[in-house]
Amino acid sequence: MSLVNRLLNRERGSSRVAKGRLQQVLAQDRARVSPGQLQRMRQDVIRTVSRYLDIDPEKVEIELSQVGREVRLDAHIPLRRGI
Repeated sequence: MSLVNRLLNRERGSSRVAKGRLQQVLAQDRARVSPGQLQRMRQDVIRTVSRYLDIDPEKVEIELSQVGREVRLDAHIPLRRGI
């Protein structure tokens, strides 16, 4: 792969990351949820789920996303071992 192609691919990757971040900010704004509230919610989810399952709290991801006109709360909670 040429240097030019690698640079262009990197730029496309950067633009996808930037677009994803912008979509998250817009979803947070539309749901009227501040970054601080989202972080507190993440901690509450970790605390609650940890009571029942062995999870990896460092890898838990809580985010808002928008699908059409609907704003969703997405939680990705990896388990350390099977149930």
